[in-house]
Amino acid sequence: ERNEKPEETVRDPVYFSKTTGRIPLLAIPDSRFVNRQVQELGPPKIRTEPLCRSGARHFITQEPYENKVLELLYNLCLDYSENRKSFQQPVFRLIQQVIRELTDDEKFAFHSIGRVAGTNAFKIFVAAAGNENEPLPIQYASQGTLSVLVIFGQIFYFLQTLRPKITGDAILQVPGIVIIDEIDAHLHPSWQQKVVGMLTRHFPNVQFIVSAHSPLIVAG
Repeated sequence: ERNEKPEETVRDPVYFSKTTGRIPLLAIPDSRFVNRQVQELGPPKIRTEPLCRSGARHFITQEPYENKVLELLYNLCLDYSENRKSFQQPVFRLIQQVIRELTDDEKFAFHSIGRVAGTNAFKIFVAAAGNENEPLPIQYASQGTLSVLVIFGQIFYFLQTLRPKITGDAILQVPGIVIIDEIDAHLHPSWQQKVVGMLTRHFPNVQFIVSAHSPLIVAG
């Protein structure tokens, strides 16, 4: 009612579908799985929009998120290849620092990214405690590690597309809005207590809206 008279409000899902991206919003669903059988990371099969425009589309339409995860990993490969093959770039240092802090494994590191001969595809190798001398494909990491990589990596690239003229660590200071569904999914209990604090510390100007089943998220 408005002024004691009945009123009707209509929500048209088609309208929301067509206008997705008008408000710069990143929404990360709970289905942050990485297909362990796919080790070769190639270009996206379909044309993709920058995350500043399409960051909420999969969340709203309930489309599978696997393609966005593979796109993220491929972007890491391109950044490495196009920037003097260095892991000193902000996105690599961010992911490496976060995973080391969560896992208490100071030996975790990106080891190498190699081009698959005769293709446009790459493979990412990482090292950790116990396999320093025999790096493994990133797909062999734990599901919790991969989930954290997806969350922090997607937020970094989202902020980068919001402010493409900003470079280096200054990207971490860009403001934005990020929704994360079931942030506790796939995470060890000790990680659940740390992850929200790490998000707000590394991205101090981002407003986070998260859902979780675990009380440890709130306790942390």
